[in-house]
Amino acid sequence: MKLVILVWLALACSAAHAQTAAPIPEFEVASVKPSPPDAWKSVKTGCTGGPGTSDPGLLTCRNLTLLNYLMVAYDIRRREYSGPDWIETAQFDIDAKLPPGTDMAQCRLMIQSLLKDRFRLAAHREERSMAVYELAVPKGGMKLKSPAAGSEAKGGPISLKPQPHEGWHLQMANQTMRVFVDMLTPHLRLPIVDATGLTGRYDFDLTWTDLPSSPERPPSSDAPLDAPAPSLLVAVEDQLGLRLVQKNGPVTMLVIDHIEKTPTEN
Repeated sequence: MKLVILVWLALACSAAHAQTAAPIPEFEVASVKPSPPDAWKSVKTGCTGGPGTSDPGLLTCRNLTLLNYLMVAYDIRRREYSGPDWIETAQFDIDAKLPPGTDMAQCRLMIQSLLKDRFRLAAHREERSMAVYELAVPKGGMKLKSPAAGSEAKGGPISLKPQPHEGWHLQMANQTMRVFVDMLTPHLRLPIVDATGLTGRYDFDLTWTDLPSSPERPPSSDAPLDAPAPSLLVAVEDQLGLRLVQKNGPVTMLVIDHIEKTPTEN
């Protein structure tokens, strides 16, 4: 699933923004090409290599959209950008060689440099007041489970599988609220603001449907086995003890001032 792969890519290159005026690091060599039509049918979508992997000197990405790369490079979620719609569908392959010792923060900045060089990207950040979903812990308390004692500090497996009636089943082991929000955001029409204050790692198990007509109720023991799962907002509260509430709030957006559809030659 592209969502799972995207979260992996974001984790692989995640880090704080640079705090110095030093030149932005760049890949030693990089190739950017449009993904062949229907390549996803025969070539696995996602990225391999890079910092923290068994092949830290080579980053290989296949069938990812420009928005996927922007989300990683600028640490944004799907709803936190303003720009042309086509960046959500145009797919590109990247092969890049990283200098020895490249860390995760530098990896993120190298992707920024590549987008600016090959796609003539110009962008700025801007805070806007807009409708959002605020994720919070209600008075009744959360129902999340902490990972088993002795679990590794890094996150465990993530699984997002389709279910009947346009439903989804999400399972995540030893993950942060940030990763959980990243997984939910594509299923909502508004950005999600994390107001839980939860900084630990948890296990998530959530089943819901994207059908707008799904019943606003938790599934009951006497419901038919093939009955639609509850909507996402209901499922988050009933199954995880969290609450998504729509309100107006500030969101820092990445505003795309200019970006070319065709990358310059390698």
